[in-house]
Amino acid sequence: LYSFSIQRFRHLTVPNCPSRLQLLSSRETNSPFLRKCSNSEEDSIVDIVAELADESIPQNKKPWKRVKTVPELSWEVKPIGVVISPYETKLGVPKQATISARNDTIFADGKIVLFPGFEKCIHDLEGFDYIWVISLMHLNRGFKQKIRPQPNPNAVIKPPAEVGLFSSRSPHRPNPIALSALRVLQVDRERGEILVRGIDLMNDTPVLDIKPYVAAFDAFPEAAAGWMDLINPNASESRLTGYQTIRSPRGERAARFKRKADTET
Repeated sequence: LYSFSIQRFRHLTVPNCPSRLQLLSSRETNSPFLRKCSNSEEDSIVDIVAELADESIPQNKKPWKRVKTVPELSWEVKPIGVVISPYETKLGVPKQATISARNDTIFADGKIVLFPGFEKCIHDLEGFDYIWVISLMHLNRGFKQKIRPQPNPNAVIKPPAEVGLFSSRSPHRPNPIALSALRVLQVDRERGEILVRGIDLMNDTPVLDIKPYVAAFDAFPEAAAGWMDLINPNASESRLTGYQTIRSPRGERAARFKRKADTET
């Protein structure tokens, strides 16, 4: 029961926490609760009772309220785990999970280590050959709406000088989210770890989510690849070699400086 004293209306008793809609309906039917009030007093009572009724409902029982998506909105995400990888700098990281960092067929192995509380989430994952790992490229800063492709020297046809960011795989994006298809080698339920092959992520990369790769829904081998098909229309070959030879002078300088520092120490 809620009781209020508002100006001339001494007490308003509202059982069972009525909603704002119920109060407004009672006003339309000349309810004895509201018929002695002026319009402004009615609005005040409706607002107050509805607010208190809302506060009395536990958070997990409150009706879900949809908020319109606008550019100013933001959402918070938390990592479910972390990547254990042999790559400490971005210079040596493969550009795609199917491309080895070296010029041989050896792909690097890594681990996805879940944080405590998520161990049961990987039960029954052993039966899948591949998983999608969604991660956050947390060290990247900024992005450009247009990027310049750097095609392989043996490109069949040169691609456009510039392409839109969203038609590229550039790691510098408005929301720096990475998507990697990794081969599952072993699943350790007790430790909450997944041993994977073809890792294309830096060590200590935050993991946001893991989904099983399902060929029936995720594989489209005949799909066109836009400007990338100009470089090499053979998708099977590009799967191993990539479409571009991407160089980062800044990254190369940083790697040389690190090697020199390691040698001196």
